[in-house]
Amino acid sequence: MQVKPPMSEEQRKYVVQANYFNEKKNYSEAIKLYKKAIEIDPTTYPAAYYNLALLYAQINSYSTAIYYMQKYLLLEPDAKAARNAQDKIYEWDAVVNPPE
Repeated sequence: MQVKPPMSEEQRKYVVQANYFNEKKNYSEAIKLYKKAIEIDPTTYPAAYYNLALLYAQINSYSTAIYYMQKYLLLEPDAKAARNAQDKIYEWDAVVNPPE
């Protein structure tokens, strides 16, 4: 998306709270709050998908991590982190589908 709609205060609250719990390594709470932020508007804050992917990788749920990273890349294909995001997908895919 070229132009993103502005983030609402309610969505911002969830993102700030999710970031806080992520810093405290309370991954399950951070995941829950990022998902609430996405529920409000799935396109306003693409970084929520990126963060969800990293959180799911932290708890060894690599298939889910891949799913969220792909969602991130759909919304931000030209992001500075796009190459790194795609590389993470390749890494996690090697865990999910080990090379022979």
